[in-house]
Amino acid sequence: MKIFVEDSYLEPKKEILAYEAIWTNLQKPSFKRIHDFLKHQRPSKLQHTINQGDLDKANDFLNNKVNFSSFGVLLKRTPSYPKRLLQLESQLEILYYRGNLELLSLPAVSVVGAREATDRGIAAASLIAQRLVENNYVVISGLAKGIDTAAHTAAITSGGHTIAVIGTPLNKIYPKENFELQKKIE
Repeated sequence: MKIFVEDSYLEPKKEILAYEAIWTNLQKPSFKRIHDFLKHQRPSKLQHTINQGDLDKANDFLNNKVNFSSFGVLLKRTPSYPKRLLQLESQLEILYYRGNLELLSLPAVSVVGAREATDRGIAAASLIAQRLVENNYVVISGLAKGIDTAAHTAAITSGGHTIAVIGTPLNKIYPKENFELQKKIE
């Protein structure tokens, strides 16, 4: 599949391949490091800077282990890219998602905090998430252990919606103990 964007064609699978290889190539990869590395360019524009072994590894993983029909791709400067995300200071050219994209258009509040949270912190995050759901807000967090896990779990058990913003490539689940929670959110 190709998408026409700004006087050129873009191939989502090619962008994903380059993006996944960049994750592998960066020292201590993070959302900010990816953003700084890309400098508002599509990942494929920097493909020449990526180690061929990392590209081959990403290609093998994508071809053999990823069900492309299980997730969607959001490309900046296309009509499907959520307007809310365009307001962020750090914007990536390509984002993957699983689940209900319409949740991004609903009122939402982020609940984030310490990974090594106290019992009191966990209880507070759970109560905050529960109250947000009761007032028809979507709970957004990072799926890290501690406060993030408490917020997502409370949103689900309260019958609400939650969005997990995950800063990892497709072949990583972090933290591993949140594998089942990630599947529930999807």
